[in-house]
Amino acid sequence: WPNTSFSSLLRLQGSIWQQANASPHVTPCMRKLTKIGNGILQYADTRAGILELSSKNWRNKISPYVDNKDAFRCPTRYDG
Repeated sequence: WPNTSFSSLLRLQGSIWQQANASPHVTPCMRKLTKIGNGILQYADTRAGILELSSKNWRNKISPYVDNKDAFRCPTRYDG
């Protein structure tokens, strides 16, 4: 991730959207993934394009850049 460019992330996000179908569960999930992806891009933008994320800290680091904290919750998961 540290050397991932913005254009690579945008291409990845675009390909995910293209693969999504019209399932009632896919559309809300894709919206949330888009918010998370935009948060990652904003995080990198504030750090001269460098992503310093690990599997342990990525959510805490991009959380300030995601406008809706519910984006981190899967819409098909019902755990109370």
